[in-house]
Amino acid sequence: MKLNVQQRAVVSRLTGPTLVVAGAGTGKTRVIAARTAALLEAGALPARLLLLTFTRRAAEEMKTRVARLTDGKAILPWCGTFHAAAARMLRAYGGGIGVGADFTVLDEADSRDLLGAILHQSVPNKDTRKSFPAPGMLSRIQSYAVNRRCSLEEAVMSLAVERFCDVLDGLAAIYTEYAARKRAANALDYDDLLVRWRDLLRADGDRCRDLFDHVMVDEYQDTNILQAEILGELCVSHRNVMVVGDDAQAIYAFRGATVDNILEFTVRFPGTVRLSLEQNYRSTQPILDAANALIREAAEGFDKTLFTHRRGGEPPEIRCCDDTHDEARRTAADVARAWRRQDTPLHEQAVLFRSAFHSFRLELALQEQQIPYRKFGGPRFAESAHIKDVLAFLRCRQNPHDEAAWRRILKLLPGVGDATAARIFRTLIESAEPVGALSAVRWPLRSVETATGFVETIRELFQTTEGSSPDLELGVICDFYEPLLPELYPLADQRIAGLRELRLAAARYPDRKRFLDEVLVGDDSVFATRDQAPGDYLTLSTIHSAKGREWDTVYVIHLVEGALPAGPALGDPKKIEEERRLLYVAVTRARNRLVLSYPAARETFVRGHSTYTDCRPSRFLSAPVRACCRSSRGFPATELVYAPVE
Repeated sequence: MKLNVQQRAVVSRLTGPTLVVAGAGTGKTRVIAARTAALLEAGALPARLLLLTFTRRAAEEMKTRVARLTDGKAILPWCGTFHAAAARMLRAYGGGIGVGADFTVLDEADSRDLLGAILHQSVPNKDTRKSFPAPGMLSRIQSYAVNRRCSLEEAVMSLAVERFCDVLDGLAAIYTEYAARKRAANALDYDDLLVRWRDLLRADGDRCRDLFDHVMVDEYQDTNILQAEILGELCVSHRNVMVVGDDAQAIYAFRGATVDNILEFTVRFPGTVRLSLEQNYRSTQPILDAANALIREAAEGFDKTLFTHRRGGEPPEIRCCDDTHDEARRTAADVARAWRRQDTPLHEQAVLFRSAFHSFRLELALQEQQIPYRKFGGPRFAESAHIKDVLAFLRCRQNPHDEAAWRRILKLLPGVGDATAARIFRTLIESAEPVGALSAVRWPLRSVETATGFVETIRELFQTTEGSSPDLELGVICDFYEPLLPELYPLADQRIAGLRELRLAAARYPDRKRFLDEVLVGDDSVFATRDQAPGDYLTLSTIHSAKGREWDTVYVIHLVEGALPAGPALGDPKKIEEERRLLYVAVTRARNRLVLSYPAARETFVRGHSTYTDCRPSRFLSAPVRACCRSSRGFPATELVYAPVE
């Protein structure tokens, strides 16, 4: 296997603690496979190598590469995810700490279902239950607390769901019952696998440690505190441990990962040799120059400079757009131009953004251009539950016989389920005047108060004329709907921001019918007339979901303060640095062309009316970064001053 100088240094380092700082696109998987093959050639036994990854796909890729390098002779029985290795270890040796070998593993859906059942039993009063997290958030809070080894209050605050601080005692009781149910069923969830593996190593460490002569960990920057503790226990004797990762790509703190694990690896393992992989095989040098300038300003991290032997390449473009609508229109036009001229197929282009709702205007612009796309890291905007809710109101106004829409909005009211919604709909459909019939409905006792506002909203909505602007009608709907959001779904603030985007987009349509047609038409019907290659679609993705992937052309949109870096990060130094790393990940996804865009202004609602406010370009588009790029329009003449981070 042909290796560069840095890669050969890693492959030849076969003993002792080693930290490999592998920059983006530097061939780390190739290097890990080559080092594994070198260990086997040096006499290491396959069954005594532990290779830990984060996904089954990565583990299978590693096994395939090693088998190829050893002519199919090497089978790695201990190559897999942390959780798979933990399960296997516990089945073999867990009896000593009270884990029966026949335990079952609860996946994420199982955990949510069990927590949901306990919630309903522990908090039987439906109104009181509204103060508690939904099962999905219950699972997320518990998992964060376990993996970060923090209190429930710290987990709730870190996940920005502070309102649940009012029910911390109730949460603790639910999690206590959850643990008891798992013990009674001899079941472990994913977090338990790590906790109990660590417990096993502490209780019976010698026997477990003696199983392995060498340990390797991929993507070490994404490990949590528990995983670092497991690694420390595993390698306390032989210290033949190599971890590979990139501190500049540590972007999963919200899952419990901590960049401190890789930054402090030399403290946990004194005498560590640190090696770097810096030759990039993906991007052109101008793109790497921008990435280097961006990460060089980080407050912490290992020094590295990505370089490539590829020649040529155009500088990345920093694009200032008039507003968010102009940004969406220009991005869609660029994608279409490259596709239709057959310069770059759609599957080699991607648009990346910080949060899922940032893509809504772009999605509408792509529909206008008849560009097929798939979205990762969140549902299509029009498929989000809260968007479907408010659109259902508009559908009822457009077509009073739309049963599915009526059922959806009726079930937003407390105490109204399928049967009650069906009964009310029959009453409405049999009446010549639906609004009047709605006023005469006998509502369930629990919904009477909310129903008053609901009926008034429907009355006001049905009084609008056919030519009314859809954003005005959405304003009527949102006045009623937004106060309900915290009780309906998690992350209410983000959903309200999404509703603002919906209203601003609606303001550009002449009437309700046109707007609904544009938003609700599915891909199959929109794109059926266009002849594209099978599987040829544009990728829209949050940056978190784009990690590990690459494209010929990458657009990163909405690079303004409050979006990237995100609003909740402002004022928190560690969060600001993670936001910087997030943009670094986005930049290093591009092979040949990179466009970084931001709107100079965005529309907002002030007292029910649309107005424009200036946007501040992201602080990450600093002078050193801009020096590596070309601008399609001038950046502010004077260097912007950003509030210091305390």
